[in-house]
Amino acid sequence: MMKRVAFSYDAEEKDLLRLKKAFVGVALHPGMTYNIQDAFHSQGYFGVKVTPMGSNLSLLEG
Repeated sequence: MMKRVAFSYDAEEKDLLRLKKAFVGVALHPGMTYNIQDAFHSQGYFGVKVTPMGSNLSLLEG
């Protein structure tokens, strides 16, 4: 069964353009979000910016 979470955010047009290319990642193990940027770099993906949003959520921008 899939869990659903609803968020509400009023953004300016310039922010919307940036957020259209963004995803929220959920880590299975709390605390792992701080290692995700290093994992992308070790795999050769340097165009993805990872911003931790707590212990199990990350904003992924590309």
